Amino acid sequence: MKIGLLSNIHDNIHKLKDAIHILKREKSEFIVCLGDIVGSTVPHCLHYFDKRASSECIQMVSQFCDVSVIGNHDLNAIWKLPKYTADFKYPKNWFKLDYFTKKDESKGKIWLYENELPTLLGRKDRMFLIALPEIHFKNFDEDTLMFSHYAYPDPSGSTSITYRNPRYLRKHFKYMEVHNSKISFSGHEHVNGIQVFTPEDVFSVPFNEELKLNPKTLSWITGPAVCTHKDITYKEDIPNGVMVYDTKKMTIKAIMI
Repeated sequence: MKIGLLSNIHDNIHKLKDAIHILKREKSEFIVCLGDIVGSTVPHCLHYFDKRASSECIQMVSQFCDVSVIGNHDLNAIWKLPKYTADFKYPKNWFKLDYFTKKDESKGKIWLYENELPTLLGRKDRMFLIALPEIHFKNFDEDTLMFSHYAYPDPSGSTSITYRNPRYLRKHFKYMEVHNSKISFSGHEHVNGIQVFTPEDVFSVPFNEELKLNPKTLSWITGPAVCTHKDITYKEDIPNGVMVYDTKKMTIKAIMI
């Protein structure tokens, strides 16, 4: 079976339509959304500012994706605290606190969304996001795959932690083992292609290059964003795309939008 994976839409309905078209073209039989359906941050969204469509993106994800998990921007849009907090203790009145109080309380450990634009959602949109899990396991061809926006113990990506070294992913790999999962997929980082972490190594795979996974090795795979990431700190845009995983061949490939 071919599994299509998309992530980090951030209200960009036009790129989402392109992403779904590509996954259908690749004959994906099962489509997974890895979170951050909504949420637009300045300056990253300025090039599609007038094309943002939060509600339409949610409707399209609910229509075409067989499984969806929630991301940190989705949680922020509906004022919902993450279930898994990576040991950060949120005050119960967190969303009612002003920015400067949050900054003092968080000490840089979590995202504060000070540059986030208002997200326009209807009741059905909010209910859809509220019902999304932070982690989802699914069996395919006798293999159990794990889907989350980021790595355990921060599967929603709500903390400011960025994993660059496999030794910091011990809790994530242990969590996979407990649930008999050899492969897990995440989004969050807007990767240029694919990044693969194993307990011993980390390496990148460019767009359109197919990688065969080792069935005996634990692998955490992060991929590209659907939306185009624009930032004055980058000389060039970070390319956007989707991933396709073949469960029988155990191959993964990122395809540029």
